[in-house]
Formats: sequence, structure tokens, C-alpha cells
Amino acid sequence: GGINSNGTALTINNTILAGNHAEFGPNCGSGVRSTGHNLLGDLTDCSVFGETASNILVDDAGLDILSANEAETFSHVPFDSSRAVDAGSCELATDQRGVERPVGPKCDIGAMEVGGLVVVSTLYLPVVAR
Repeated sequence: GGINSNGTALTINNTILAGNHAEFGPNCGSGVRSTGHNLLGDLTDCSVFGETASNILVDDAGLDILSANEAETFSHVPFDSSRAVDAGSCELATDQRGVERPVGPKCDIGAMEVGGLVVVSTLYLPVVAR
């Protein structure tokens, strides 16, 4: 599945854990300690404990396909309609691309802040001479 910590509880916060596929434990195969603000999919074979009141359970996380998204590693950007948007905690000042958080009233759950602009530090313009 998505994560397996071999019997030791893994701690997650402001994390999207959804959309994975496996015969057993599609999203996790053991205990997960939540410290809040997680978007969780199918919890078959997974026990979530800790601060769970701010977690959101969904059938569909509302994520775009895995792609580079102007970052060094691949990620899924939430659609504007995803329940991850404006539902997270703002413990990190920037998202995975370096975009400042929050964009909107609250931070988004997950690695990517929806609607953020990536600052381009170099601009190349064509030169035309006559």
C-alpha cells in the first residue's frame, strides 16, 4: 500500500494518504499516529489514533495525476474542489516548490499549495537585431 511501518506507528500531520492500491492495506498496513489535519482514503487494515478530529475521510482525494509540478520531486496537486484545499495546518512556511503558504484563508493539506505562483529567478528574452 501507500505506507507500511512494520508494526511501529508512523506519525503523520497535514498529509494526504489516499488513492493507493494493494491487496491488503491499500493506504497503510499498520498503525498511524495522527497529529492532525490529514486527508485519509481507504483505511482497511490501518488504525489511525492520536489527534483525529481534524482529519478528513474521503472516497476520492481530488488529486491530479502524478507529475513534476515545477518541483524537484513528483507530486499530486489537489484540484480546486478537493477537500484538502484550505483544510490544513500551516506548520511549514512554503510548499514543496517553495511557494509561500497559505494561499487563501488556510494552508492546504499535502505537499502542494493550490493556486500558488512559482517565482522564476531567471528570465530569458529573445534578442532580435537588424
